[in-house]
Amino acid sequence: MTEKHGSEITARYNRIIPPFRIIKNLCTYDKKTYTVDEIQDILSLGKNTAYRLANSGQFKTVRVGSAIRISKKSFDEWLDQNLGE
Repeated sequence: MTEKHGSEITARYNRIIPPFRIIKNLCTYDKKTYTVDEIQDILSLGKNTAYRLANSGQFKTVRVGSAIRISKKSFDEWLDQNLGE
């Protein structure tokens, strides 16, 4: 592949997916919340049990539309207390 040909492909690709979107997807950030699915995986629970736990009031949650997000900090503190660490 010639350098000219490579730059043509890059130019076409950048029109389809702007470079800033690629960089944005590579950035890391600290998660502040868990999803119910993540709580389910962490605790090896069934889906219904995970939802009951999320709605139990034992840690901070927020609803985003119909989705439930669980505060990572309050969940981790709750888990530490209940594991006896």
